[in-house]
Amino acid sequence: MQKLTTTRERGLIAWFASNHVAANLLMWFIIVAGLISVLTIRKQTTPEIDLNLIRIQVPYLGAAPQEVEEGVVVKIEEAVQDIQGIVEIQSRASEGVGTVTLEISRDRDINEVLTLVKTRVDAIATFPALTEKPVIFKLEPNTPVIFLAIHGQLDDRSRKLIAQDMRDELLLMPEISQVDVYGDEAFEISVEVSEHVLRQYGRRWRASSRPPTRPTRSTSGIWSATGACA
Repeated sequence: MQKLTTTRERGLIAWFASNHVAANLLMWFIIVAGLISVLTIRKQTTPEIDLNLIRIQVPYLGAAPQEVEEGVVVKIEEAVQDIQGIVEIQSRASEGVGTVTLEISRDRDINEVLTLVKTRVDAIATFPALTEKPVIFKLEPNTPVIFLAIHGQLDDRSRKLIAQDMRDELLLMPEISQVDVYGDEAFEISVEVSEHVLRQYGRRWRASSRPPTRPTRSTSGIWSATGACA
């Protein structure tokens, strides 16, 4: 008569297979923990992201990129380069505007660094005469939620005015903090000089690469400006 031999399985799965109560308790523990996590986990449609970036923009009217670099960008870099907490400085000189972006260490309070940067930049007294007031702000992620499209048989000006009116109405809602208009070009300022009128007053128009100064706006919405005459 042949003797039967039995082998006993070993391992975690075999132990749970032979201990049904422990397997059921573990299963219920996982289910309850999952339900608690679903109810308590933080959920956001647009997660908050801290970029830790500060941007400085200085408009320089009618200036070429090289003039912007020498008159604006270099001076800003020299003013802020020794501020503690700045990891990297990125600069860009383009026609009519200089931009400097500062990356701030996450160990430093970005609001404190922002205040110090504003103090340093505002103290620069050697900016060229045609530069405007520096714009200094903390970069924050901007994630659009809703897009609205305006279309129809309209000219560019009418379509842009309707979009601006919609933007103003949307901003009146307390739930909306920002509305941007895209797609249309910015309004242009056109300066026309009559040669006949200039001759009457014995004047001539002096060509210049600089934009007109002292812009004014009438109640009818028509822009005019005083240029350089000689």
